[in-house]
Amino acid sequence: MSDQQYQSQYYPPAPQYQPPTGYTPLPPTGPANPMALTALILGIVPFAALVLFWIPIVGTILVTAGGISAILAVVFGHIALSQIKRSGQSGKGMAVTGLVLGYISIGFTLLLILIAVALFGGLAAVLSTTSGGMA
Repeated sequence: MSDQQYQSQYYPPAPQYQPPTGYTPLPPTGPANPMALTALILGIVPFAALVLFWIPIVGTILVTAGGISAILAVVFGHIALSQIKRSGQSGKGMAVTGLVLGYISIGFTLLLILIAVALFGGLAAVLSTTSGGMA
């Protein structure tokens, strides 16, 4: 007995499904706003720097560009949102994501600076009181 005869004898035929009625695909959208894409890419750079900082040349470049790119991501994100609102282009999600990543990077950088100032300021105070200071 062949496989086909066996299947037809013991298994019912598979049901045939029809596509849902009333489904209409979304109309194609225009090209995404280039400022939104730029904001997204610039928002990703600081996080790439966190991952790739240990690579000698690439890490140095990314860490150096990380702070600047976070600020630029916020600037380009706001510009992109205003252009999208005015022209109706697509890319709002990319602009908002670039803004969020940029603000998170800026906040994280400010937090690290605050922690460094507190640690080194406290360390300097302790060293000046224990070593007799020059006051």
